[in-house]
Amino acid sequence: MFIKFAYYIVPLYLFLCQVEGQLHIECVTPNNETATCEAVHECKVFINSIKNGEQTESQKKFMKKSLCGFIQSTPVVCCGSKSDYNEAHRPKRAADFKLNPALPDDSVCGISIKDSSVKGPTTAGRGEFPWSARLQYNNSNIVYACEGVLINSRYILTAGLCLDEATFKRMGNLYKIRLGEFNCPESEKDCKKEPLDVGITEIIRNPNYGFNGRLNHDDIGLVRLEKDVEFSDTVRPICLPKPGEEPLAVGQLLIESGWFRNSKVQLKTENLLASFENCSKVYKANGVTLTNTHICAGGLSNGTCAGLSGGSLIRRGVQEKAYLEGVISFGPKQCGLSGWPTVYTNVRSYLEWIHSSIKPSI
Repeated sequence: MFIKFAYYIVPLYLFLCQVEGQLHIECVTPNNETATCEAVHECKVFINSIKNGEQTESQKKFMKKSLCGFIQSTPVVCCGSKSDYNEAHRPKRAADFKLNPALPDDSVCGISIKDSSVKGPTTAGRGEFPWSARLQYNNSNIVYACEGVLINSRYILTAGLCLDEATFKRMGNLYKIRLGEFNCPESEKDCKKEPLDVGITEIIRNPNYGFNGRLNHDDIGLVRLEKDVEFSDTVRPICLPKPGEEPLAVGQLLIESGWFRNSKVQLKTENLLASFENCSKVYKANGVTLTNTHICAGGLSNGTCAGLSGGSLIRRGVQEKAYLEGVISFGPKQCGLSGWPTVYTNVRSYLEWIHSSIKPSI
């Protein structure tokens, strides 16, 4: 079975071929190094780390994350040049980095309203997702090819792909960020949309972002706006997860929103967090190796898509407060294909980078 994959950027699609078997296929290590899957006893870096004495907890976690699968009872690992995390990819504990005071606290972020006058289970209400942003590219005319998420008064979080030079060549240069766009209910004849278009001063891709021949890894980036934006019912930042929070549970309800394939209205869809193990197996069978920087959601027979690359996957917490768990990265071209979850960049994996990259307003 051959599956077409798409990065949900209009109209940039990625096509991948099926790869059979688990030995000697291309993989990506937890350090995002391209390598191949080998039987563990054939992988010198892991054999040497075991021979050198007791493994550290970090090495044990690294080996576990490197698992490609099993052939009978023999572990098959992604065999690169390292047996432990490099500093850029080492998992962080709650106390490992300083929180940035420029990011809003829970009294400000993640607050939304639900407009019951907007009908339909997949149509977003006015003010329901006030952190949603649309990226404008200027290529003789304005193209909305990606989305993002407002995380404070000055920064948008989005996918690295949306800030890639290859994207700029296809779509035009990133021009402005649109905030505050919402759906008008049909009953309100005098409803006025007054979205806010804001210029940009800086584009920041994650330093490890790149393309390894199969997928865009470390697919996350930031855009600094030219001015602080004022918060309102339709423009408000989302909350980021806290370092050290309890992990998400398989089957947990998450919400995706956006303007999938340039929908005329903002959409929303409820997705369940998919088993990472099962999701990894599905994509690995088609030559794509996921890492702990990814999470998967959806993949049910009645599934739908709502957003483009860079859009949000949120968790609702106490009092319906919204927390950003994922940034839309890629998935099967046929949205809602049973057994094929959408893949999101795991925001929790990049909290330190986000906090360290945000500069105060001047």
